[in-house]
Amino acid sequence: MTLSGCGWMSSMMGSDSMAMGMKNALTGAQEVPPVTTSGSGTVDTTFDKSTNVLTWTVTYAGLSGPVIAGHFHGPA
Repeated sequence: MTLSGCGWMSSMMGSDSMAMGMKNALTGAQEVPPVTTSGSGTVDTTFDKSTNVLTWTVTYAGLSGPVIAGHFHGPA
């Protein structure tokens, strides 16, 4: 997700659209190193260029315990 998100942010900077959205799957395969897990999810993001506001909705299932943290990686 990190790499696809960075590409998305870079590509939308030249777009004339005021808002852009993206949906990504959250899986253990995206971890480094990849892990086998029953947990999975999705994140829906929208960036509004007129206000510079990023909004998101995260859904998940199959976790072995409660959610205690989360974070985003931005473009370098």
